[in-house]
Amino acid sequence: MGRLCLVMAGCASLFASLLHVAIIFRGASWYRTFGAGEQMARLAESGSLYPMAVTSVIALGLFIGALYAFSAANIFNRLPQQKNVLYLLTCIFLIRGAIGMVFVVSPDYYLPAANSSVFWLVSSALCIMLGTSYLLGARWHHKDKHITQFA
Repeated sequence: MGRLCLVMAGCASLFASLLHVAIIFRGASWYRTFGAGEQMARLAESGSLYPMAVTSVIALGLFIGALYAFSAANIFNRLPQQKNVLYLLTCIFLIRGAIGMVFVVSPDYYLPAANSSVFWLVSSALCIMLGTSYLLGARWHHKDKHITQFA
């Protein structure tokens, strides 16, 4: 179960990373379509490097997350600080998902103007699912490594 969670998290992170790269190349219309907000779309249209830089950092983080998930699932060699990175990814995704859900549940209190409530709902739900997959996978990986150390 845990290995499957890591493979799913890795595949989802890799897909999301590639999607972010595609958004950079497709430009303003894709920034709008995928909910980055009108401001990001306008900046992309004006030739600003800001949308590309932000989206590139997100894509790189997701790609690194995919590598660590695949490594922990024993698809390729172990990466440094694997356990710590898996738990860090878990925290990042779960916190991002929880913050986004707060925006959805109480839009009158605080809803960032740049993004729609649909964006926050969908992206937050996906982040919570990814964070849960990383958590289950990390727990399996840690337990599996702990058992095999003493066997």
